[in-house]
Amino acid sequence: MTNSELHNNYQIVSNPNWNNEINGFSFLVTVYDQSPKSEKDYVFIEKSQISNLAMIAKYGKISDTPAKEIIDKTIIKVKARIDLGLFEKGNEYLQCVTTENLNEEFIPIDDESVQQFLLKGLMNIRKSNPESYFMGRFNPHGFCEILKIPFNNYLYNAGILEEEGYIESRIDRGIERGHLFITSSGIRLISEKTKQVEFNKFTSTLPTMTGDNEKYDIAISFAGEDRDIAEEIAKKLVELNVRVFYDNYEKSELWGKNLYDYLSSIYGEKSKYCVMLLSEHYEKKLWTNLERRSAQAKAFRENREYILPIRLDDTKITGIQETVGYLDIKSHTTDEIVELIIHKLKKT
Repeated sequence: MTNSELHNNYQIVSNPNWNNEINGFSFLVTVYDQSPKSEKDYVFIEKSQISNLAMIAKYGKISDTPAKEIIDKTIIKVKARIDLGLFEKGNEYLQCVTTENLNEEFIPIDDESVQQFLLKGLMNIRKSNPESYFMGRFNPHGFCEILKIPFNNYLYNAGILEEEGYIESRIDRGIERGHLFITSSGIRLISEKTKQVEFNKFTSTLPTMTGDNEKYDIAISFAGEDRDIAEEIAKKLVELNVRVFYDNYEKSELWGKNLYDYLSSIYGEKSKYCVMLLSEHYEKKLWTNLERRSAQAKAFRENREYILPIRLDDTKITGIQETVGYLDIKSHTTDEIVELIIHKLKKT
């Protein structure tokens, strides 16, 4: 049954569903502006799933208990994203609980990153409410769900920021209740961390973040007619030390290879994400269809948003669902696309 509610000037539409997609329970939340032009004109999507096998392993049986738990956690996560502005427009956020990750309740994240996320969120609140930002409130448990950290981790880092004068509260136990605001010192701190510094810090840790089987951070799939855009994106990513598979950079490696097997491996195994440039040309080419099928197999196998589609026109691509979040080249510059790719990698 579809439910709808308003929160902080956004419309939250949710749909719980027992389905065969993962053979379990799925909870889909779509967030819209108050006056969306169409269903496709969403702000972001949050999707949470749990397989039947994971339910049995954790709860001893298939029941409504895990469904209610997932619904509650997802809703507070969505509201915290809205309150703190911690989302990218058009993004789809997916969490899938299976028997393989059942015990991975939290994700390791350094204290500096937790502090930066909190400062960024509080700065977003102050920007959107410059006259009453000190009265702003968010759900700390929702913030913890976004980062997948324990509540004590949040309390520890928020306490440090408060002691250093970067955040303040005007009520008792304000940190616990989410009644916080960022000070001018906090704004200067987060503002001084320029994009390039953040990128350099991130890319310096890439080798330890990628899996042993993943040679590339990004594999770009495109038709030859769209090479100019692909090359521009590839060049800017390489300048930021991102490991990119782009065919013109791999001529010696491709020479003499069985391309069918080699490209299947690149797009189906050896890349962290696949950026697809979707167009009328992409739909018609044999090689792009091979790359797409290999990428879809990896996305299905790992059950995550491995494919990052960019629409160059309105052509419908076989196998790419209309509900998948994508970027439109008409409304994003290549610099903006590269920045979003970096953010996607940083969250991995």
